[in-house]
Amino acid sequence: QVLACLPLLVMAHRMGGSTNLTSPPREDYPYIAGVGALNMFLTPLTFLLALEFSNPTIAAVGQPFLPLVAFLIALPLGKDSYSSNKAAGLVVCVLGAASVVVGSSRPQAAGAAAAPASVSLGLLMLLIEQLCQGSGMHLQKVLLAKHPPPVVTAWCYCFGTCCIVALNVVSGSGEGLGALLAVPRHLWLPLSYSVGVCTVFNYNVLLWANSMLSATVVALSTCLQPVFTCMLALVLDGEPLSPLHVLGCG
Repeated sequence: QVLACLPLLVMAHRMGGSTNLTSPPREDYPYIAGVGALNMFLTPLTFLLALEFSNPTIAAVGQPFLPLVAFLIALPLGKDSYSSNKAAGLVVCVLGAASVVVGSSRPQAAGAAAAPASVSLGLLMLLIEQLCQGSGMHLQKVLLAKHPPPVVTAWCYCFGTCCIVALNVVSGSGEGLGALLAVPRHLWLPLSYSVGVCTVFNYNVLLWANSMLSATVVALSTCLQPVFTCMLALVLDGEPLSPLHVLGCG
C-alpha cells in the first residue's frame, strides 16, 4: 500500500488541474480523514479480520451485499430514492453474485471449521467492513464535488496509508516495512500489478465513476467481480461451470 502512494501523487499532480495538491482546504480535512480512514484503512482491516475469524467463503459471500448497504445508507440521507424496480434489481444482482461465490467455494478440510463464536465475530467484522465502505463512498461525493477524482484519491489514500503504518508501529509488528526490502524477485511482477492496476487504476476509476453516478450504482460493480472471475477461470484455467455459476452469472 505504501508503494502505491507515489504513482497516485504523480497522477494527481498531472491531472489535478489548478488544485493545490500539497495544501487541501481546511474545510476538507474531516472528509479526507473520513474517506481515508473508512475506505482505505478500516475496510481492508475489518475484511482481513473477518477472514481471520470466519473463513474465505463467508467473507467472499458478504462482498456482493455492498450495493444493498450503500442503498440503505443513502435512503435516510436523501441521496437516493426508493422504487420497487430498483429494490428488485439490487436483490437480483446481490443474490446472483453470491450464488457465483458459493458455487466456487470448496469444502473445508476436516477439523478446519471455525467455532460458532468465532464465526459470529467474523460476521460482525464483515458488517462493519460493509458499513465503512458504504459510508466512505457517500463521503467521497463531498470531495468529488470540488476536486478532480485523482486528487481526492491521492489525498485519501495517503491518509489511509499513514493509518496503516501507524498501526504497524504501535502494534510492534515492525517487520512489515522491513520485509519490503526482502521481497523475492519473482514477486515483484505481481506486486507491480497489484500496485498499478488493482490500486492506482481501480481507485481512480471508482472515484471517477462515483463523481458522476450514485454510490448505489457504483457499488453494484462489486457484483460483477465474481462473474468476471468465473469467466476468466473458465477461459484461462479451464475451471468447469457449476449450475450455481450459470444461475448467478445469469
